[in-house]
Amino acid sequence: MLVCNPFFLCSAGLLLFGVNRLSVDPGFLGDETHNLLFNFFALQGYELMVVLTAVVLSRRRIWYDSALLVVLENGLVLVPFMLISQAALIGGPLATSLTLAGGALAASRFAGVRRWYPQFNLPGRVQWLGGLLLVANVALPRIFRPLMENDVADWHVPDRIGWYVILPVLAAGANLLPRPARYGGLSPERHWLPLFCYGLWVVGSAVHLWCVQHICDLPFTVSQLAPLTFAGVWTLWRRLADCVMRVTPAWEAGILALTALAPLLAVGDPLMLVVVGGLSTCCYTVLAVTGNETTRRLARCLAVVSIALVLMGCPLGWGGMLFSGFTRAHAWLGGLTFYVVWCALRSPRPEAGLAGAGLVAIDIARLLGSSGVHWSMQIGFVLVLAHSLRWRDDRHGGVRFLRNCLAAAWVLASALNTRHSTLAELSPVPAGAIVLLIAWSLAWWWRGERPTVILPGAALLALCAGPGQWLARVGPTGLLALLGSGILFGAGIVAAWTRHRWDHVREEPTLDAVQDSAPDH
Repeated sequence: MLVCNPFFLCSAGLLLFGVNRLSVDPGFLGDETHNLLFNFFALQGYELMVVLTAVVLSRRRIWYDSALLVVLENGLVLVPFMLISQAALIGGPLATSLTLAGGALAASRFAGVRRWYPQFNLPGRVQWLGGLLLVANVALPRIFRPLMENDVADWHVPDRIGWYVILPVLAAGANLLPRPARYGGLSPERHWLPLFCYGLWVVGSAVHLWCVQHICDLPFTVSQLAPLTFAGVWTLWRRLADCVMRVTPAWEAGILALTALAPLLAVGDPLMLVVVGGLSTCCYTVLAVTGNETTRRLARCLAVVSIALVLMGCPLGWGGMLFSGFTRAHAWLGGLTFYVVWCALRSPRPEAGLAGAGLVAIDIARLLGSSGVHWSMQIGFVLVLAHSLRWRDDRHGGVRFLRNCLAAAWVLASALNTRHSTLAELSPVPAGAIVLLIAWSLAWWWRGERPTVILPGAALLALCAGPGQWLARVGPTGLLALLGSGILFGAGIVAAWTRHRWDHVREEPTLDAVQDSAPDH
């Protein structure tokens, strides 16, 4: 505990707690202005003491503690500007004076660290980017005061611009930091210090923006953090080499899993969820193509989860364009259905196919109501029978019997549901049969061997069930006779084509065969 020296961190925590308590204490120093000035200069004096102590310790080659103090200064440097934002409400020259004084003092402290503590790993480009963040925080109190002069609600749009545009861009600015020239070294020379300090500045800027939002009495929602989190975690994934010397697939997969946090934070805001989830899906899709094996596999899973999450949390107005009465329950069921169907398509297990087809059937029945029961049954049967083309009969016991039962149930349901239907109402049955025949043909072409013939047989029976019953009810006798002629002719072709398999009676040899077999004289 003494080696890590937590006393500096505890001291800074007590300082911030004391400033927070004094800023809301009406009995301290009598009025708000004197209270504000005391807190501002207390922070500035403490930060000056931190920098001077760090320089003195570095001259004595006490590297860990001096580096800890400089990092502490990077975390505290933007705190005084939150008090300046409060001073902007008071008005007058006070806010302007504190703004100029705070910016000058912060710049002078960093100049002192750069001059008298050159061992600390803070390259020039990092300091320039830090200077831009400092300018943004200095300008924020001067920007928001005129905008909320008439009504604090006028700050709502600029506040959203800050959360949704400016902060994510600042977080993505970490990609401009120089790459580590070497790894290891003394404590102030650590390779991850530039990225860590820049992260502290971005977090401090976010807290400053939140303070202004709190001053304007605007509500804060977790979804506001989604864009900043998206930019931060993806930047961390890209700059992982700044933190570890050897980036292994395990490290990449671990940080990649953190990127799923951004869409989860946006669940409370449907439009934000669509934007962040869509961007995350695009990034996952790129990694699923260009990444290593571990990254590709995880990226595919995260892409599916992101799409399912977007479907669950999409704006209800979008679903209302599909059908009236769209509710959040429909959205959740749609997202869950998408995820289960994707898992079923990837798995050759029968239970996965049954779960996916059953959930799709339930989803369609909920969407269409009682009028969609026939559609839901047909789609459910076709999906599970198409999925059965991936079942391994030699690995899963009873799947052949299950497939045959499902095919028979589908044909029977098709025949029962179309016995009194019109030609338009029976369209789901031939459509499903054609889809199943196409799937069976593709499976035969892909594998190079013929799958089970039960499925095309059931598809042909289902294909004929609806139109056959309709023709039997309303079709003319002559038309039925013509169709019967065609069916019998087709049966004759099948019988002739397969005769060598079932007819074992020896045929009489032809004259040419006798002449060919006769000996030559």
